[in-house]
Parts: sequence; structure tokens; C-alpha cells
Amino acid sequence: MTIADTTWGPDSDGNFVLPVCTACSSAIWPPIDRCESCSSTKWASRQVLADATLFSWVTVHHTDLPEFKSRVPYTVGILELIDTSARVYGLITAKPSTLSIGQKFSITTRGADHIWEPR
Repeated sequence: MTIADTTWGPDSDGNFVLPVCTACSSAIWPPIDRCESCSSTKWASRQVLADATLFSWVTVHHTDLPEFKSRVPYTVGILELIDTSARVYGLITAKPSTLSIGQKFSITTRGADHIWEPR
């Protein structure tokens, strides 16, 4: 199994699972076959807290993708996980006018969706 085949993302307990280098403990994100910090090829999946700060966001007002047409407008954010500094993306529930860089978020699961909500 390669690192790209590993499970990552939110788990049922509200934690985030990421591949982590076993040599230096750096998060390997996005998943690639070599640690960017120490070049090790050894890794393991690890739970990290699903708490993050907002790095950037965009609100989508129009889409040609049928599976997303019923959701517009929706906001997608890039969030920096507090435990690892890895940046992940996801849907955000807050109104765009209330968002600010550095704002704290936590992940929640709604059905098959993983949503980032302000703390």
C-alpha cells in the first residue's frame, strides 16, 4: 500500500486522520510518498484534533456541475489544522460576511458530508 492509498480525513470520533512521518513526526500532507521535512519514506496514520484556523475561503455562486447545483451558494475554506499545521479544505457553514482569517473551526459530520463550523 502506498501513502496515497491510506485513509485520511475525519473519523467517526471527530478527529482527523493524516499520514505522519515516523522518522520526524511531520504530517505528510498532501499525501506523497516521501516526507518533505526529512525525505523518509516511512509513515503511519495518526489521529490529530479536528480543530483548525481559517487560512482562506471562496464562496461559489454558480456551477455547471449537476451534483453541486442544489448547494449554491456554498463556501469552501482552506483550514490549517492546529495539531500539525497541515492545510485541508472543506465546506464551511458560516456566512461569508462573518468569516475572518485565523478564525477557529471544528469539523462535524452530517450524513456523508464533513462540514467545518465556527467554534
